[in-house]
Amino acid sequence: MKKLSSILAVAMTALSLTTTPAMAMGSDPAEKAEENYQDAVRAVKNENYDDAIDKLKEVLDHDSRNADALNYMGYSYRKLGKYEQAFSFYTRALKLDPDHKGANEYIGEAYLERNMPEKAKIHLDRLAKICSSSCEEYAALKKAWDTWQAKQKRS
Repeated sequence: MKKLSSILAVAMTALSLTTTPAMAMGSDPAEKAEENYQDAVRAVKNENYDDAIDKLKEVLDHDSRNADALNYMGYSYRKLGKYEQAFSFYTRALKLDPDHKGANEYIGEAYLERNMPEKAKIHLDRLAKICSSSCEEYAALKKAWDTWQAKQKRS
């Protein structure tokens, strides 16, 4: 019995040495990507855009076709004033999902911020078709549109 205990102890030690930290935690790449996505969303909500970008890069390394992650990348870059990158990520999200409400809202807001109302209007109209005036994304972009127009009239 003592010999069996010794063999089991050696086997368990050998097994523990071959187990990677990821295996020990029981996480797979999809779970890690989801965890990174949730961390990124929290970072965006807390206005920690650099942290969000870092997490979203990991998500996109796992799934480059994640329209939600692409949209949040665009949003984060826009909030950092990096419009070229923002437009690139919004465009990628919309190529994957032309009806993505968040990407349509945010790219429309970005176009208004860059004084390109004709392009913003395309996304406002798109949201009107997707969800009429009943969704928050349409309402937010419509409010930004109305504010932009009011500023133009005052100028």
